[in-house]
Amino acid sequence: MQHHNYKFLEGSGEMATLIREHDWSQTSIGTPDKWPVSLLTTVGIVLNSRFPMFMYWGPDLVCFYNDAYRPSLGVNGKHPQLLGQPAKVFWSDIWHVLEPLIQQVLSGGGATWHEDQLIPFYRNGTTEDIYWTFSYSPVLDESGNPGGIIVACTETTEKVLGLNQIRESKQELEFAIDAAELGTWDLNPYNNKFIGNNRLKSWFGLKPEAEIELPLAISVIAEKDRERVASAIEEALQPSSGGKYDTEYTIIHPETKAERIVRAKGKALFDEKGTAVRLNGTLQDITEEVVARIELTRSEQQFRALILQAPVAIAVFKGPHFVVEVANDPMYQLWGRGPEEIMGKPIFESLPEAKGQGLEILLENVYLTGERFEAREHLVMLPRDGKVEVTYINFVYEPLRDNNGITGVIGVASEVTEQVIAKRKIEDAEERARLALDAAEMGSFDYNLVTGKIIGSDRLNAIFGLQGVPEHDDYLSKLKADDRQVRLRAFEEALKTGHLYYESRIIWDDGSVRWIQTEGKVYFDEDNKPIRLLGTVLDVTQEKEYHEELLKINQRLEIALEAGRLGSYELVIDTGLMTCTAQFKANYGLDSEAEFEFEDVISLILPQYRDVVKQKIDEAITNHSVYNIEYQVQWPDGSIHWINASGKARYDQAGRATIMVGVTFDITEQKLLQQQKDEFIGIASHELKTPVTSIKAYTQVLERMLTQKGDMREAAMISKMDAQLNRLTSLIADLLDVTKINSGRLQFNYTWFDFNQLIAEVVEDLQRTTQKHTLFEDMQQTGQVYADRERVSQVLVNLITNAIKYSPHTKEIIISTRKENEEVLVGVQDFGIGISKEKQERVFEQFYRVSGVKQHTFPGLGLGLYISSEIIKREGGRIWVNSAEGEGSTFYFALPVQKN
Repeated sequence: MQHHNYKFLEGSGEMATLIREHDWSQTSIGTPDKWPVSLLTTVGIVLNSRFPMFMYWGPDLVCFYNDAYRPSLGVNGKHPQLLGQPAKVFWSDIWHVLEPLIQQVLSGGGATWHEDQLIPFYRNGTTEDIYWTFSYSPVLDESGNPGGIIVACTETTEKVLGLNQIRESKQELEFAIDAAELGTWDLNPYNNKFIGNNRLKSWFGLKPEAEIELPLAISVIAEKDRERVASAIEEALQPSSGGKYDTEYTIIHPETKAERIVRAKGKALFDEKGTAVRLNGTLQDITEEVVARIELTRSEQQFRALILQAPVAIAVFKGPHFVVEVANDPMYQLWGRGPEEIMGKPIFESLPEAKGQGLEILLENVYLTGERFEAREHLVMLPRDGKVEVTYINFVYEPLRDNNGITGVIGVASEVTEQVIAKRKIEDAEERARLALDAAEMGSFDYNLVTGKIIGSDRLNAIFGLQGVPEHDDYLSKLKADDRQVRLRAFEEALKTGHLYYESRIIWDDGSVRWIQTEGKVYFDEDNKPIRLLGTVLDVTQEKEYHEELLKINQRLEIALEAGRLGSYELVIDTGLMTCTAQFKANYGLDSEAEFEFEDVISLILPQYRDVVKQKIDEAITNHSVYNIEYQVQWPDGSIHWINASGKARYDQAGRATIMVGVTFDITEQKLLQQQKDEFIGIASHELKTPVTSIKAYTQVLERMLTQKGDMREAAMISKMDAQLNRLTSLIADLLDVTKINSGRLQFNYTWFDFNQLIAEVVEDLQRTTQKHTLFEDMQQTGQVYADRERVSQVLVNLITNAIKYSPHTKEIIISTRKENEEVLVGVQDFGIGISKEKQERVFEQFYRVSGVKQHTFPGLGLGLYISSEIIKREGGRIWVNSAEGEGSTFYFALPVQKN
């Protein structure tokens, strides 16, 4: 719109701004520069008024309103679109209400007035019920005719709704007073006039039209309550009391003398000086309630007394949190807490040890459903002497009800821990006995000596070959005739001693004979008369057969020991006492009658072997293994003999070694033969070494000569012969080493050297000898080692060549080193044929080779690993193998960094 300096549009109000910015050219009244003075004046009056005002102008009744009227339009309603719009268009929803008013004013009917008029329209996103007090007045234009209408209005919605609510509340209050059968009263403190409704007057014995003086009202109160009531009234009239009045008393009808207990409740009102100007309230007949309360109190007292005097544990838990309202001493003893810790508190807060055991859920279920819960021998963890222990409880949860429904839970409990433990011990004992009988395949019986009735187990019937429910005579009939007297004598003895035991034979229906062992106990009455016999029967047929077989085996064993000159012994480890055969003593050069103990054996062993023998025995005991050792002894005649001894310990139930049993064998002759063999091998190997060396030299010269002549085929044949000479040289070297080892002449030259450097040199040399396999190094830092460098190299060469030989179908060999606990560890891993578990312990034995067809596949004397093992042992180290058949092997050896 075109701006002009119109005084009536000055100001910062929202509506003044909107009118200035509105495009009035699109309306029927045109732009403000064409408005008549009457319109300009009226718009100025409306905008500058702080009273809510609205106006219509022109034939279309274009709408104007001020800032004070703006809130009545709400949000999300007609504002600001209403400004400048024709009334009939924009007020279409209530036009049927507005049109008669507008027509009255425009037709000269004068102004209108309406108070608390309901005129609903759309605002705040919905159509609301709105109440208005308003006036429609005409605005005259320059011709003296109504050119528009000015509306002065105010919204009275809150006032109308408030009055309606008060009216409804008053009606509800009257209804509530009547429904509750309350008397109402109003005391004027200035004149002590006491006004009451008809119900109150009837209680006081007055007619409906009668007025009540305060002294008259008090005179109806029972004498015992008058002074207290008067004091309560006086106190309520004091500002310090807050004006509250609440008391109970008894009134006595002046004519009928009927007593009525009432409760008076009221509130005093004070003026600005703090003087009471009014005290009013209600009077409620609570006679039945008080009587019920007195009766309930008496009942609760009796209930509490019953609980406190009860011999079993009882407690009452009130409310959803199960607050302990009352409990007796047995319950406190069960909880392991005193009253000061429990009373008046939620049970699971004051007894946290009981939480999380399912008791909360049980209590809640009883409280919510009203269903009784009972448990027997229920396991509960409760405090005992400062620690939480397992207890067993029989208990019942019963819902506690009053007129309002379930208010809590009654718990009744008794501890049965000792009974449960005792019962379970009996059950355990019975179960153990049953399991023992089952495990031992024993039959059991219960024989009544008074009635002659017998109860036998299924196993007993099976042992006797009987079915159904046999009588006592049925069992006796199975006894072999020759053994019936044995049973009779044992039975007669049992009636005197109380213990029954005998072995006898029974005959099954198929004619087979079985051995049984019967054992039992006789029970006597107070007059010492036998009344009951409990016992067991065991089928010992197999044991009898085993015993006979054992006798035969022992006889054969004695013959074998004597034939093989093996001496056997049994040593009591704690005492050193020995039981041994004559051959055992003969192996030590002693007479068969000689007294012989373990210390005697040790004294005959040559000193250099004694500690080793004791160590081997201790290791066998610790490892539950067999010990085997060879050592020399000196007979009493001074001669030296070799002994091979073996043994194994026996252990008691606690796992403690108690007995050592074993054998000894005089191997002096074998040792002499071994010595002669070693000497022969040594001489033969030494004598063979020189001609083989010469042959090898001639062979190499001959190979070079043939190669130079171009005779390649003959040269290749000579080369193969040279390879066989290498094998022969290696075999001779192994035989020489073995003879040196057996004779103790294998020498070692110790020096410090770089261990990994030695490994690298050996690997490099051996890699040149094989085209098929690749040797991989996986070496960690090991540093210097003090050992025989050549002997360690010999072991490593042996292990790597073995790995190559026994992995013909794989290509990788891995050599690894590392340092661990002052040792250097070497591993040689192949992925070849592997070694079965049962053969791994023998691979380091002298002359041991793989058995079967593989013996020809992988030729050799079986000395390489034996020599390697002896070298490592003499270096103070250890050697072992991990292998799985078909998956390869890893041979390890470990050497101390510095030899002791």
